[in-house]
Amino acid sequence: RAGRDGRPAAARALVVEGEAALQHSLAHSDRVAQSQILGLLLLIRECVREVAGASPSGDGGVRGGFDVAVPLWKVEDVCDLKESSIETVLSLLEGADFGSAVTVEGYLQDGAVVTCKRRDLKKLGEGEPVAKAITECGTRIDTNNSSHGEKANKYGGTASQLGFLAYCYGTWNFSVVKCARALGPSSEPRHVYGALRGLQNRGELELTLDATRRGRCMHLRINGGGMELFSDDSGTTDASEGTTHLVRLAEALTGRLNTQTALGVRKIEGMHVILKRMSGDEVARPRADAA
Repeated sequence: RAGRDGRPAAARALVVEGEAALQHSLAHSDRVAQSQILGLLLLIRECVREVAGASPSGDGGVRGGFDVAVPLWKVEDVCDLKESSIETVLSLLEGADFGSAVTVEGYLQDGAVVTCKRRDLKKLGEGEPVAKAITECGTRIDTNNSSHGEKANKYGGTASQLGFLAYCYGTWNFSVVKCARALGPSSEPRHVYGALRGLQNRGELELTLDATRRGRCMHLRINGGGMELFSDDSGTTDASEGTTHLVRLAEALTGRLNTQTALGVRKIEGMHVILKRMSGDEVARPRADAA
């Protein structure tokens, strides 16, 4: 309540000993190696090649760019990168300094499963483009070869007559991003979600998104510069199967990230000095071995 009565007041900074050393160590933990960044770039290249290879034109069917889903579990396991570091690298790739190679659309649950409740997915696809797209890019994971099932698909019937078959007209596993590409060049994952929610509300199917670690992906839009960057095989090196330009890009990104980390460390040290001076104690910078 000091100062509320208009009289002079004094304040004293109470520095928590050890906090500076802890923050100092955490700041140093954000440092990354060039091999980690190169691993991330190679995973993105793998996704780009998969799309380009499926297109006769070799450009994913869209000259202006296309969408890919980079599995986060694979990035974390193969590259040992934290999500915060992944986000920082991708934000740099969005910038003009790196050719605006990608546009980060955000996180999404790319893995999905649909179970048909009224008719076979191929029959549903005759009037629903999203159902047809799933048959083109997805995989049927159930087995329904009984004669009863074939008759149900052909002639229909009530739920009491069909029993479990009323909810067993096929189960399909698919990628939401791949389904959006199959829908057409202007389609996006949100259009797939919307169409499937509509079919679910009408009782045609049940939609289940993969909420596990393996179902979570980073949704990227590969722009024109990115298609050229991740498709170029010139100057292939032996190290990690990276091309020369990807190795140079990884080097530049690593330098930028580690520069930001160093700035963060200096800020923590500076705040430690200021707080110590305010408290009237002797100034002592965090030891380097605390990192």
